[in-house]
Amino acid sequence: MSVKVKQVHHVGLTVSDFSRHKKLFEDVFSFKLFFEDVMTGPPTSCTGVKTDGIDFAFYSAGDPSVMIEICHFKESGSDSEGVVKRTSDVGCSHFAFVVEDIKGTIQKMQAVGVKLLSEPITMTEGPGKGTLVTWMRDWDGHSYELCQLPEGVTAL
Repeated sequence: MSVKVKQVHHVGLTVSDFSRHKKLFEDVFSFKLFFEDVMTGPPTSCTGVKTDGIDFAFYSAGDPSVMIEICHFKESGSDSEGVVKRTSDVGCSHFAFVVEDIKGTIQKMQAVGVKLLSEPITMTEGPGKGTLVTWMRDWDGHSYELCQLPEGVTAL
């Protein structure tokens, strides 16, 4: 018997620098801050990590039914500190954002330290035909796929 998932509520990113990622999501992507807080005490035990607290913030890109959460665990050290996964590595994930101006978005992301992995290419076949696409990676190894749709196309 299968489980019926009613909706995807959020996708979470664990980050090394809470303020820096807030700047990325607020100033570069213009996401709307939905909620921000610090979790301490017993509720943190659900993560399976001993911590002195978790800074967290939920963001929406317009549709509040799906959000992105950034989390910073207040603990010393990490078992993955300094490890950056390749896009092809098992367990590596990415976000795909549709943007209006891919070149302008690249410039804004580079200005806050996000690395361009490839120059934009144009998809030549499939449902995304004509879409400009590129990939970028932030300082914590999170990957972002940027897509600029062809004129007149509203969704992939």
